[in-house]
Amino acid sequence: MSRVLEKFQQCENLVMFDQSSGAYRAKQVRQNPSGPNYNFGMARGWESKSVEAQQEEAIEKTPGNRTKLSPEAAARARNIETLRLTRQQVLQRLDRAQNPRHRKLLEKELSALDARLKQFES
Repeated sequence: MSRVLEKFQQCENLVMFDQSSGAYRAKQVRQNPSGPNYNFGMARGWESKSVEAQQEEAIEKTPGNRTKLSPEAAARARNIETLRLTRQQVLQRLDRAQNPRHRKLLEKELSALDARLKQFES
């Protein structure tokens, strides 16, 4: 009988009666492994040096440090970057390809991408 009473008391600590709605609600209970003075509002690991270094690096890479490109130059740079990334993806797929027809298709795609990249770079 004492085990039932213990379980009831544990549940009583987790549940409260809300008089305004007339329903039982769960209490907000936080288990704190670090002790009572742990600050729940701050993420764990905040004090580490790597986070601090990452924030400084992000501040240094703000858009204010880059030169402003014209809309045409920005579009051209995006197209070149897209072609390079696509080429890299095709190369990776070519490394994994086993079917000779699929390899041939990927090689054609690679040569077409190379031709388009030459057009942009010249």
